[in-house]
Formats: sequence, C-alpha cells, structure tokens
Amino acid sequence: MDATGKATTLEEAEYAIGLAKTSGFDTMAYYMFGFPGETREDAKKTIDFAMKLDTNYAVFAVTIPYPGTALYDLGLEQKILPFDFWEKYTKNPEPDFRIPFLIEEHMDRKTLISIKNQALRKYYFRPQKIFNEIKNLTSFKEFGRKGGMAFNIISDSIKSVWVNDQAKTNGKNYNMYHKINNVH
Repeated sequence: MDATGKATTLEEAEYAIGLAKTSGFDTMAYYMFGFPGETREDAKKTIDFAMKLDTNYAVFAVTIPYPGTALYDLGLEQKILPFDFWEKYTKNPEPDFRIPFLIEEHMDRKTLISIKNQALRKYYFRPQKIFNEIKNLTSFKEFGRKGGMAFNIISDSIKSVWVNDQAKTNGKNYNMYHKINNVH
C-alpha cells in the first residue's frame, strides 16, 4: 500500500472492515492492480486479502496513472511512463483519446486485465458468496440487478480474452480492449 500514498495498513483495513461488519453495515473494498514494483505474487496476495476480508462488495481495477498524482509523477520519474502523455493530449486533444500507458513495470496490460478479471471471478463466484447473495435477496428487482452484475463480470472476462486473442492474431494494439469495453 506504500505506492498508493495511503497511510493505512492492512491490519487497520482489516480492523475497520471487521468493526463495520460487527456493527451491521454492508461493506465494500476497492483493490487496484498495477502499482510500481507490483509483481504477480503481490497481485495474488491482494486477491487473497480480498477473500480474507470478504466484504459484501469488492471492486477490482487496473491502476490508471492520472496527472497531478504522486503515481503519475513517480511513473515519469522512473521512466515507467515514457513521456507525459496527458500533456501531449492537452496540447492536441483527440475525441477518441485512450490512455496509452499503464504502470507496466512487472506485468503488461494484458496480464493486469487478466488478473483483474480473475479476481472478480474468484471473489464473486464462490459457492458460499452466491448462496449468501441469493439468501439475502429482498426483491425480484434486486435479483435482476445482481444477475446483471454477474452477467457483466462474465461478459467482461470473455471480451478481454477475445480481444487479447484478436490482438495477437491481427497485430492490433491494446486500444481494441478499450474501445470494446469503453475504458478511458
């Protein structure tokens, strides 16, 4: 968590979530992959920690370096980001601008997206999680909403696999993923 600039420890996060659960609150946690220095093993530890916390909801994402953040500055400083692409964009805005660089120090874009999708599937498609979600449904509307969320997780996983396969066979770049998934 050092790369995030957050002063919170894993133990403090675990304590806070436990306290919220004990008090009867629904809980949610955000997990990001692709920080400087992060390896596949670190990503696995993040997924394991998410499983351990077992919040009601979890959001998994690939880290996007935005200008004005310590992460963006660090990426430029360490040459993980080859140039200030946001500055280039502000000087010559394009309507279909796609983020050209992630922090791909130890894992490439394809791997980061794959890990994010794996985390989503592993987290939400556990038999106990599914059972608890069904048991706690309060309406058909909620059933439809949660069913839609499950469909989106599956759909996103399939799309990213298809896009990666297409990129390999057609020699296309990563922007195909962004166009299909409307990621900016």
